Amino acid sequence: MFNKFNAEELIYKIENIDLSNLNSQLDISFFVKNRVIPVEIGTDSIFVLSIVNDYNTISNIEHLTKRKCNLQIIDTNTFDFLFDKMVKRSRVVTNNLNLISIQLGDDNKNIETINYLNKMIENAIIRGVSDIHIEPFKSSIRVRFRIDGKLVTQGTLRSDLYSIIITRMKILAKLDITERRLPQDGRITFEFSKRDIDLRISTIPTIYGEKIALRILDSEFKFKNLDSLGLGKENLEIIVNEITKLSGLIVVCGPTNSGKTTTIYSILNNINDESINIVTLEDPVEYKIDGINQIQINYKTGLEFINTLNHILRQDPDVISIGEIRDDETVQTALRAAITGHFVFSTLHTSNSISAIYRLKDMKGESYLISNALKLIISQRLVRKLCPHCKKEYHVESSLIPHRQKIFRAVGCVRCNQGYSGRLGVFELLKIDNKIKYLIEKNASYDEILLEAKKNGFKTLEENLIQSVIDGTTTLEEIMKII
Repeated sequence: MFNKFNAEELIYKIENIDLSNLNSQLDISFFVKNRVIPVEIGTDSIFVLSIVNDYNTISNIEHLTKRKCNLQIIDTNTFDFLFDKMVKRSRVVTNNLNLISIQLGDDNKNIETINYLNKMIENAIIRGVSDIHIEPFKSSIRVRFRIDGKLVTQGTLRSDLYSIIITRMKILAKLDITERRLPQDGRITFEFSKRDIDLRISTIPTIYGEKIALRILDSEFKFKNLDSLGLGKENLEIIVNEITKLSGLIVVCGPTNSGKTTTIYSILNNINDESINIVTLEDPVEYKIDGINQIQINYKTGLEFINTLNHILRQDPDVISIGEIRDDETVQTALRAAITGHFVFSTLHTSNSISAIYRLKDMKGESYLISNALKLIISQRLVRKLCPHCKKEYHVESSLIPHRQKIFRAVGCVRCNQGYSGRLGVFELLKIDNKIKYLIEKNASYDEILLEAKKNGFKTLEENLIQSVIDGTTTLEEIMKII
């Protein structure tokens, strides 16, 4: 549709266009009022989008900018989508990020770098980026954003700007600017567009210098309702039924970046009530929830998992959330808390729900404690959702998909660029009923537990991933990375 730019570049230009050098009458409000989208401003021309060829508006733009106005007509749906991007940008333009300030005596190179960093972080926040990677190589610095779980290159910086970037970021995070041989971790907390942003900074030495990884934690994060996680009606009923009992142990398992934190925060938010005492033990606290006692682990001061967990048990808790079960002592303490009337939930790094049982046993959890404490195991993954505006139906020959079953492929349009828009959880739930409980206690094999669970309608993660392809939610290529 757009010969001049690809979709991602077009959106980036609209969200980041600088109108400051134009006539003062030609600010963002002019374009909003006249329903014209400015895309690129050159020395002699300005490129804009609209749904109509309005001669008066084009003439005004040319008169005020002293530039030729190149107009491209686009369809209404695409225009509305891009117009929303421009309007959203205009709402935050007065809250421009000034995280890294320009100091007296800074030369042009410093100022250029500082302005770039501020703009980069601001743009990442607006776009909902989870992580920023700034990576030094032999002749340049690569910048990548993690969007919907995938890293996307945003551009490169000159290598001579590297030292300015690393020094300024270290100063803000209160790191040692002279230490370049060892990894360092820090954080920056600041306000942007009337909300708190927590920027977690990690540096690590590479052969070309220190690599920086930035994790963005936005206080505007909206705790999802359980019914918006993608659980499905049956799984949702199982979870709601178990969490209302407020007793026993629930384990959420999966690899890093599989959505475990979102699920746990959603459960916490669902049960949060003034009549119960909820305490969390986290490393680190990612999002703050009013009404919940959140404790952040601090190894430097001796605030560690196991000793803090024992102290929590003396705080009259109804609900205890443990960020992750990491060692034998934590397993045993969590299990004993769960069988003595507390509601405990935590996470494990296992590939599926049944494997979590054997992981607990590997960490010296006794079979009778596990069988009596465990109520539910949730295993999950995140998949990218197909863009509903451009996905294309086709037939595929695959042993995973029923014969003649139509599925969808990712195409890419101006709304999504790569064919996907957002992510959704795919789940596997193992409810610990009396028969499963008996099998755990008698140390039954994996296959025995799976066979018994199947009798009660248990569906594996793989089966649910395949179903998400058949339903048109995601692609075969996306789930093949998991299966």
